[in-house]
This record gives sequence, structure tokens and C-alpha cells, in this order.
Amino acid sequence: MKNVFTLLITLFLTFSHAQQVTIGSQGMGVFFSSEENVYVTAIVLKFENAVTLVRGSAFESYWVPLLIDENDFSLSWNQNVGDGDNANRMLLSANSVKAAFKPTNNEFKQFYNFSAANELIEIVEVSGYVSEDGSVPASDDLVKLTTNLDNTLDVNDVVFSQVQPYPNPFNDIISIPGLKESVVATVYDLAGREVFRSDVSPVDNTLNVSALSNSLYLLNIDNGASSKAFTILKR
Repeated sequence: MKNVFTLLITLFLTFSHAQQVTIGSQGMGVFFSSEENVYVTAIVLKFENAVTLVRGSAFESYWVPLLIDENDFSLSWNQNVGDGDNANRMLLSANSVKAAFKPTNNEFKQFYNFSAANELIEIVEVSGYVSEDGSVPASDDLVKLTTNLDNTLDVNDVVFSQVQPYPNPFNDIISIPGLKESVVATVYDLAGREVFRSDVSPVDNTLNVSALSNSLYLLNIDNGASSKAFTILKR
């Protein structure tokens, strides 16, 4: 329980500084996820080794991302690879928000394959747009986005990659969409005490937590083999 309490405090301190975009590499692939209101238009990445992709498109200055859903991503990304000291850098850029990587609601998408395994060692910079109401933001609202580097996730094996409690903050009801199987959902308060527990399935994925006081909590979901924790706020 001490570990749960420590995690709660850590999440409490970082709650207001959530990362808007997560990018990482695994083997020969590069994966990406963003919050549901974040559009990404430019990414500068630095890798351990020189950037050599599997294939290019029919256009000399464009590379077609692999393993993508056209409803989530644009195909018109300009990919420039430097040489010499910059051979391990990748630049992805789009001309406007309409050509940007669309929000993924924290679901990981693989968007590039290297010809050999390569590790992402630095997210140099990521810019894009933040939509407050879900609509496409104005093109003059470009901002630098906060990022998280994560090379530990395997895109094909992330059990909870599509899971994100919603809404958050919440009032009385919170849903857990994206579940692939039934899990046990447990809520802990800031003292590490269990205050709520329920079985949740992909079909019936809502929790009625109206009895909880307005505060910050830790929601843990567990399928028996793995688990994932989320900070949730009732207000």
C-alpha cells in the first residue's frame, strides 16, 4: 500500500503537467500517441543510429507512414534526413493543422519502420495545435507541445494502450473505454486507502462513483496479468 501512496503523490504533483504527446521506438518501429484534443504538425526526433527507413513514396521528398489509419493521420508528411552529424535526426512536418497527425485519444499508432532496429534517444521538439472543443483549431494557434519519450511499449502487445478514463475530471460517472477484456477497477484515495472496487467489462464499462468526495484519486485497472494506473479527479 505504501507503493500505491507514493504513486498517488507522484501523480498528484504531475497531474497539471500531463504530457500531450508520447513518442517512442521499439525494434524497427516508431510509435506515437496524443491526447484526444491534440493535433501534431511537426516532430523533430533524434535516434541512436542513422535514420534509414524501409521505403519512400513515389515523391522524392515525401515518405508515406506505415501501419496508419487514414482517418487518424495525414499522408502528406515531409521527411528530411540530415547527413554527417545530423544523420540520426528525423524531421516530420505538415503545412497546416488539416494535414497534421490527428488526435489518437492516447491509442498508440505505429507510423514509421526503419530498415534495422533503431532507438529513439531524444524528442527534440514537437509542435501542433490544441483544440478546446474538439473542432479543428485555427492555423495561427501553433504551440510547442509537451512530450514523453517511451521506448518500453510494444505497439502490438500493449494491453491497455487504448484505455483512457473519461471524462476526467468527472462528476459522478466515469467510463473506461477501450477495454479489450474484463478487468477489476479499484479506486484509491490520497492516503492509499481503497475506496471503491468493481468489475468492468468492454460492454459495461461505466463506474458510478457518486459516493466519493471531490478529490484526486488513483484508478487502477487489473486483468490478472497486468495493470495500469490513472490519476482521476472528481469535482
